[in-house]
Amino acid sequence: MYVSCEPCMMCMGAILYEEFSKIVYAATLQDSNDNYCPEMITDIDVLARYSNNKIEIVKELHRNQAVDVLKMKGKSYMTKEYFDLLDENGNKIGKTKLRSEVHRDGDWHKAVHIWIINNNGEILLQRRCATKDSNPNMLDISSAGHLSAGDDSLSGAIRELKEELNLDVEPEELKFIKTLKRSSKYTATFINNEFDDLYILRTNKKIEDMNFQKEEISEIFFVPYKKFKEMVNNKQPDLLMHTEEFEILFNMFDNEFGR
Repeated sequence: MYVSCEPCMMCMGAILYEEFSKIVYAATLQDSNDNYCPEMITDIDVLARYSNNKIEIVKELHRNQAVDVLKMKGKSYMTKEYFDLLDENGNKIGKTKLRSEVHRDGDWHKAVHIWIINNNGEILLQRRCATKDSNPNMLDISSAGHLSAGDDSLSGAIRELKEELNLDVEPEELKFIKTLKRSSKYTATFINNEFDDLYILRTNKKIEDMNFQKEEISEIFFVPYKKFKEMVNNKQPDLLMHTEEFEILFNMFDNEFGR
């Protein structure tokens, strides 16, 4: 029997009752306690002594991968995220709802999209991690995220930059461009109806000055402006298409970097 986490006392009791001859587990109970939710730490070897038959225990196989999953789940478990609900014109309606329920029901909500460009005209892209609930492994906006209930747009954008890239940004460094309305349906139970506040951040920070959030992002890198335009025009398969935002970026920066 293979399990992703070391069995707790209750699960081990069921395993012993069924008289399994071998258990293989990945993460430890301590890993779960540290990254997901509180567990009673027990000694699996001591519990195994209560078995009526000899039981082989293989410990911590693929532990690192299992811990990564625990961290991702733990973030959701420990911090239930609520969104302010909006009407179809982007106005708050005085109600909040859990993130998962918002996407399940297709409620309108607010997000921020921040495009980062340096003085060489290089645009920062991030690759979404494989565990994302939408568009995993795709190249995307420099930094983006939903507004939590009670957030205003600017403070939410500053928070996202800190959380995702460990960038400390002053409000005056962010240039608000406009609000975009978009709707997409990934599955029958994941509907994203969203108002996106678009920002530009010009910075000369280097990749080594950033520390990206590994639960959300698998890599970040700068792309020269002309190369980025080629990726967009060629509709590179692993690049998420934000067509309206691309047009805005090109209108803003073609004269400066597109020649």
